[in-house]
Amino acid sequence: MTREYSLIPAENFIVLAHKTRWQILQLIAQEGQMYAKQIALELNLSESKVHYHLNLLRNAGLIISQGEKKVNRGKVKLFGLLAQNFTFSIKQNALLQKTSVFNEIMRDKYCLNEIFIGKIIVGAAEPHGKFDALSRDGYLAGDICWYLGSHLPIQQIPYSPFFVMTDSNYRMKSPQITDNLILIGGPITNILTEYLNSHLKQKFGVYFLENRIIAQNKEFAEPSHGIISIIRENEKWVLILAGVRSLGTQAAVHAIITDSYHLLVKDAEFITVIKGKSSNGKEISEVEKIMIQRAETNIKGN
Repeated sequence: MTREYSLIPAENFIVLAHKTRWQILQLIAQEGQMYAKQIALELNLSESKVHYHLNLLRNAGLIISQGEKKVNRGKVKLFGLLAQNFTFSIKQNALLQKTSVFNEIMRDKYCLNEIFIGKIIVGAAEPHGKFDALSRDGYLAGDICWYLGSHLPIQQIPYSPFFVMTDSNYRMKSPQITDNLILIGGPITNILTEYLNSHLKQKFGVYFLENRIIAQNKEFAEPSHGIISIIRENEKWVLILAGVRSLGTQAAVHAIITDSYHLLVKDAEFITVIKGKSSNGKEISEVEKIMIQRAETNIKGN
């Protein structure tokens, strides 16, 4: 039976540095199970070459033998994917880090029995919302998925195809917040962030206006300014990773995936105003704290 997820050592992925092996994996994923002669006919290759590539994929833990099938007067060996999704990490598994963002924030709020319960919401890539804006931050959902995958054990349960959704699709599904959410993008590009903007103002006195953040009666309008905030809405947790511009959103996501736990407050609703540092104006290399505030006690710090 094909698993939903499998964690593969990074060094095993070297076998995928070959076009033919990618094609073989794609064929098997599409068909479910295949045997060598089928693959050879599809790719116009010799059967011996296909067996060579299949052995490499199997040794790397990407495919497995799934029994035999009668073909004509003989039997052939069937191959299937070990898992529908693979995760690999070039860093040490952060489960060992007690002070990781995952352990400080997500384990208790977003996980049940080591299973992530929630959705990641990105802005739609077509004009939408009151600003008629389109989002270019969707790729950051992949970084968050990688981060979660590097901290969670292999999942053996059916996986929701709606784990990552656009803001438009989520709002069509339900006008209210009905799930634990991770929101990626500011109020211009993510209509759920816009929806919760007034809640931030009520809880922290921090909120977005168009192309700027207002905090402690100061304006923060640089492209790399952003916020990291977690609040309760309808008994669900909502983590907001949003920037004045896309660079600020990237900074917020960068802080999560690099385990910048000093920017967070454990076991509380909080908001942190941040500034990302970039040497080329395109990629964030570091994130600094401007202000951090806890909702319950209204504490502010620098």
